[in-house]
Amino acid sequence: METPVIINKVAEMIFEDIFPGKRYIYPVFNGRYAFGFNQSVDDRPYKANQSYDIGVRILTPWYDGSTDDATLRMMSGQGKEVLVVLPNDAEFLTEIQSYLKIEGFLRKNTSTQLAKYETIKGGKARGNAGAQPKRKALLDRSAERSNDLCKRRCCPRKRQGSRHSDQ
Repeated sequence: METPVIINKVAEMIFEDIFPGKRYIYPVFNGRYAFGFNQSVDDRPYKANQSYDIGVRILTPWYDGSTDDATLRMMSGQGKEVLVVLPNDAEFLTEIQSYLKIEGFLRKNTSTQLAKYETIKGGKARGNAGAQPKRKALLDRSAERSNDLCKRRCCPRKRQGSRHSDQ
């Protein structure tokens, strides 16, 4: 399975399930100001429309670039992005890779080649569906650990009043 396909699935899970808000609502003036933001994982934009002034970039353990503090500060300042660096635990990525491989197998029409294709297909489909909560929990755990790391390193004070909206 190719890395870009896996990263696209990670982006979908993050920006549709974990962080579904499409706009940041500024809490001052009763939330009257809402800003759209770019969404990307590693160096891959999540959606085609990435024309906002600000953005959120998630960096996975498979990110090819440097993740030292000085580089991250420079990236954040130049790109006007909030960087979220996931911990160096790629278990959720390997789980997603397995999921995508099984999905690819299930999409193939190889019933003429395998005598027990339907049995295998049914078992794999059930196993894949059962593993979905595990994949999401692993990604949630990585995001939470990343949030904790961010709070310790760069934002020791508690943020007040930030909200997100789907509008």
